[in-house]
Amino acid sequence: MSTENLSNNKNLQSFKDEFCVWNEALKMSPEYDVSEEYILPDYFPDIRKILFVSAKAEENDANNQEGKAEYSGDVIFNVVYMGDTGQVKCVTQSYPYTNYISNENIYDDSIIEASTSVENRSVRAVSPRKLLLKCRVVSDISVFNKVCVSPRLVGGSGVEDEFTLERKVGKKECVNYMQFTESDIRVSEDIEYKGKTPIAEIVYSDAELFMTDCKYSDGKVDIRGNARVKCLIRCAEEGDEGEYESVEKNIPIDHSCEVKLPQNDSKCFGKLELGAIEIGVANDSYGENRLIQVDFVCRARLTGISNSDTVFTDDIFSTAYKYENTYKDVMTERLAKCGYSNFSASGSGEVSNQEGIVLNRVVFSQAFSQMKLNGVSNGKAVFDGECTVKAVLTDNEGNCMSSDMVFPIRFEIPTDCSEVKRSIVDSTVLDSRVNIDGNKLNANVEIGIDYVLYEKVTANTVTTVSIDKNIKITENKDRCVRLYYPEENEDLWSVAKKYSLSRASLERANNRQLSEGLPRVILIPTNTIK
Repeated sequence: MSTENLSNNKNLQSFKDEFCVWNEALKMSPEYDVSEEYILPDYFPDIRKILFVSAKAEENDANNQEGKAEYSGDVIFNVVYMGDTGQVKCVTQSYPYTNYISNENIYDDSIIEASTSVENRSVRAVSPRKLLLKCRVVSDISVFNKVCVSPRLVGGSGVEDEFTLERKVGKKECVNYMQFTESDIRVSEDIEYKGKTPIAEIVYSDAELFMTDCKYSDGKVDIRGNARVKCLIRCAEEGDEGEYESVEKNIPIDHSCEVKLPQNDSKCFGKLELGAIEIGVANDSYGENRLIQVDFVCRARLTGISNSDTVFTDDIFSTAYKYENTYKDVMTERLAKCGYSNFSASGSGEVSNQEGIVLNRVVFSQAFSQMKLNGVSNGKAVFDGECTVKAVLTDNEGNCMSSDMVFPIRFEIPTDCSEVKRSIVDSTVLDSRVNIDGNKLNANVEIGIDYVLYEKVTANTVTTVSIDKNIKITENKDRCVRLYYPEENEDLWSVAKKYSLSRASLERANNRQLSEGLPRVILIPTNTIK
């Protein structure tokens, strides 16, 4: 796939492609708005107060075809509310979405990086039995194509004209990609609940997945991650309404798969995506409902990344005819840093208590983080973002209300990269501790961050060399010996180009290899006018 589209000249000759790199051809963020009404089932109580709302996108397999990239899936809403009877309930509903882009720069072999997020989520009780669910699904899509640039010979009529050309090549370290998916990663674990009374009901449950490490060695990729499982449960003896409590646990994910990446020092980067999940209550060894059984299937979407030296044509000249070169700056990137880290952060915010109840306990909380690269300063890559905490609070009488807060987060890592061309950053809350103190909501969180940093690479490569066979380089009939005293910064190439000589003839005339350095005096073959 070449970006060069020169005219169909009969005298056009094409060299073998030499400089093939990945280049970002397209970047778009298609959006899909979800707005749906949901009527509660008859067996659910009327809505008195909405306490907590979550919405996330579960993606299907991407559909990439010539000229089109389609990303679809379902948005899953979870709405926790207090009913008119005082019970806390959760309703779950999903709606399909489709984001796609159409562009002539999308090919079957394009590398496509995509990240889908849910924004502007909102839920409103239109009536005691009806909810209005809204959100916007945004897919950030970047398309990368393999760009191959090779010098073209214009004005030549045969292979013999190529033999009159001297070519100088350079090297650039450039990134190489390989995408693959590991499906059907299965995880099962039991969470033991040690509260005062057994579990009467799981009101709400969810799992957030996060990759903590990805290593490649000897044809095998080792994937490690965490599933942060959170449940809101109702604990009660028979006939008792009981209390609501939160149960959460990090469940480890450890999986290996066989895959052949281009280089043994390749890095891998990606994300874990949740598929089917079942969370239910089971009896422990004493016959009490104290075990939360978690079974889920996930997949890993991964990209293998490696840097490799790529050669390109730096210069060309003709030893026989007048010539002219055309150059082009070709831009690509190299991997500067890739890794996974975690750090701690804390924040607090005031609880807006308009109901006047004396809140003293956090029943349930969930924290989310968003981060992006803010730049490189003093040898460190600086990531900034914010952490959002949503909490359900209660008093001694069982009255509940919700409260949200947002606080800034910041993280730095050492890097040798002075300027980052492009970055991929993903973060999640691995652990959180939330409490209420008077009218203050306090949170201590551990945040995991995975990142890929790329540096810009630019090569000024020859795209066309034009020769004029009507203007030949005249041979010098003088048979005298010619000596040349090279200047300090000259090399073999510059001397050969100055006298329109092949480098091989210059080496033969001096009976030595001149690749490593030039002597003080060079013998110039006399079959040249220069």
